Amino acid sequence: MPVPHETVTLTRSVIVHASPSEIWPYAVSNAHIGNNEGRWTFSQSVLGLPRPRATVLDRPGVGGERTAYWSEGIDFQERVTDWQTGRRLAWRFAFTNSTLQHHTDEHIAPDGPLLKIDTGDYRLTPLPDGTTRLTLRTNYVAMTHVNFYARWWGELLLGDIQDNVLAVVKQRAEARHATAG
Repeated sequence: MPVPHETVTLTRSVIVHASPSEIWPYAVSNAHIGNNEGRWTFSQSVLGLPRPRATVLDRPGVGGERTAYWSEGIDFQERVTDWQTGRRLAWRFAFTNSTLQHHTDEHIAPDGPLLKIDTGDYRLTPLPDGTTRLTLRTNYVAMTHVNFYARWWGELLLGDIQDNVLAVVKQRAEARHATAG
């Protein structure tokens, strides 16, 4: 019986009280994310999944590489595939080591036979009231006989991670906006 491959797009958005130009630097990279930043999530606050600690970009533009550092010694790369300053940042994930897999589940690699976390992007949409909708999307492929179950876990775990990452960007951008105003 062939294993079905199902492409899933997980999307979360947040309204930020700041302009796209104030948000952009924090969508691109964030150094020194503290324990008190972000938000409470079931996956990270109760289940104990690692939290983001920094995202560092080696150079701006398409071809740049962002390295995401999380607690518990986890790191992975996001290779920039689209760069539209203040509007869109897109990347392809590259899991060049097993730090994420060893911390979460030895059987489910983020780029393995059951799951492939593939691409992601930020979109910044200015709104008429001067705020900005910041959207984070993650695309992955589930490759199991129980993809409905994999989707449920993806919605919970990846959704919580997205909510937390968006909260960090929102908090930092709104703080910058408040001091600039």
